[in-house]
Amino acid sequence: MGFPGYFGRNWDALVDCLDDLHPHDTGGVGIVVVVRGADVLLGAEHLRVFITMLCLAADRANTEVDPDGDPRERPVVVEHFLFLLDHVEAEVFAPGIVHPDVVVEVGGGFLTVALDLAVWRP
Repeated sequence: MGFPGYFGRNWDALVDCLDDLHPHDTGGVGIVVVVRGADVLLGAEHLRVFITMLCLAADRANTEVDPDGDPRERPVVVEHFLFLLDHVEAEVFAPGIVHPDVVVEVGGGFLTVALDLAVWRP
């Protein structure tokens, strides 16, 4: 993903780097993270953790305050995550994402996973 040299190569570092995007990096319009070859994640032991970390990163990046509760000095950076499947149909992959924090939908051959705002922003 082209993270900076200080990327710690762990789950917390993934969240921190996805949350630490600046308008000059994104053009001020947000980003879409494309996960190519996502088929290999189906059945992976860490899929639930991976989805959780993406949710946490998106939630933090979409808030107007930093993790300490202070107002951000930059605009909110909207993040979306797109899973590209090479060998598995979206209808087959979707049931593999069992996660209480997200809404999984399949339509037109596409799989979308979004934060369940009823959980994240009650």
